[in-house]
Amino acid sequence: MFVNIIKPYGFCGGVNRALKLAILLRNKRPDRKITCLGPIVHNEDANKLLSDNKINIIDGNDDNFINYLKNVKKDEIIILSAHGHSKKVEKMLSDNKIKFYDAICPFLRDTKKIIDNNYKKADINIFVGNPLHVETTSLISYGDNFMVINEDNLYDLGKCENKTVNLFTQSTVSNLSYLMVKEQLVLNAKKINDFRRICGEPVRRFNKLCNEGLKRMYDIVFIVGSNTSSNAKLLLKMYYITTKQDNCYLVSDINDVKKLLDVKKSKSVLIASATSTPSTIVDEISNYLKDIK
Repeated sequence: MFVNIIKPYGFCGGVNRALKLAILLRNKRPDRKITCLGPIVHNEDANKLLSDNKINIIDGNDDNFINYLKNVKKDEIIILSAHGHSKKVEKMLSDNKIKFYDAICPFLRDTKKIIDNNYKKADINIFVGNPLHVETTSLISYGDNFMVINEDNLYDLGKCENKTVNLFTQSTVSNLSYLMVKEQLVLNAKKINDFRRICGEPVRRFNKLCNEGLKRMYDIVFIVGSNTSSNAKLLLKMYYITTKQDNCYLVSDINDVKKLLDVKKSKSVLIASATSTPSTIVDEISNYLKDIK
């Protein structure tokens, strides 16, 4: 079987940084309780690495985190997720002098600063992204008067008529979503302050995946990533939109691949991975497919 892997694959720099920080803290503080507020990244295997190193993960939302921090032990170490954290959580940590380490992606850290410095300079702040994604909820907490917009609620942009608008973006949003929002704002807003920041790493993977899918017909295409990963879901969506092919599947690991009956009949497979997917999972899937006779 011919197997082609879209490169780069495996963790992006931000995910690598977050995981290295967590493991470094465990190695330096072997006897201390360490807790991460939320999954450090959106991948079950990456978060299992924390659990295997006895780093506790608190699931939930801001209310869960705040309640946990109210009773945190004096010598406990807190890690903040790579996806960011809310202003409320940051204030709680600061006010109570709780020791913490911030694993936020440097790209998101810079976006947070841009929002904090500019959100008051417009009548309305527009954030292009998934309203339920932790990156979105975390970043918009550093401003006010926000509308979260994507292709599903473009009609809400009518509220921007003759207004000065700040335009911000989720780091993994597609250029297509951004352009659809920008086009509507051009028709409605009086002035647009464009602070678009889309991370180049996911975009490179989108482009290479779609270009390869257009160049050659593969029997099956696998997007390797968690079903909680915005990046993985977007890879899947963009492949469908670009190639108009229905041979693409989101799989989290080799077990998902083995469940697909068509795999053993396939002669060619294309693989791409989300930025939070370990390269070892991609390699395991690739090796399994190559061994199929």
